[in-house]
Amino acid sequence: MLKFILGRAGSGKTYTVFKIIEKQLSEKKQNIVLLVPEQFTFECEKQLLKSCGTLASRVDVVGFTQLCENIFNDLGGGAGRHVDESIRNILMGQAIKSVKDDLKIYSRYWESSDFIVQMVAAVTELKQAAVDAKTLVNLTENLDNGILNNK
Repeated sequence: MLKFILGRAGSGKTYTVFKIIEKQLSEKKQNIVLLVPEQFTFECEKQLLKSCGTLASRVDVVGFTQLCENIFNDLGGGAGRHVDESIRNILMGQAIKSVKDDLKIYSRYWESSDFIVQMVAAVTELKQAAVDAKTLVNLTENLDNGILNNK
């Protein structure tokens, strides 16, 4: 069941939510998910522990980010842990190093950090445009043996 409780500050929304949760916990054996703003999860868990005691362990207090992560973990479809920019650059550097002997136009830049950053940006742009590796390879097969093909 999904319930929205709306109102101004101080109108009793939190009190009402905790009373509903207490009632649900005493009547049913199933767990409850309480969706709150990210910055309010810890405070909400403390208040739940005060009002519900040990039954509070059956309430999963989550923000939107954690809710999405839980759903992805339970049902699949999540990309897993995200790689930050520095790791992305390290991986791109390793990828470029592995093909450095095949590089034509950019062969002298394979160790350049600026070149690595530009290649990461290019990959990001291609992903955003939904261009996968197979499509890119297919497009390059139709190029003449000129500068663009060597890139």
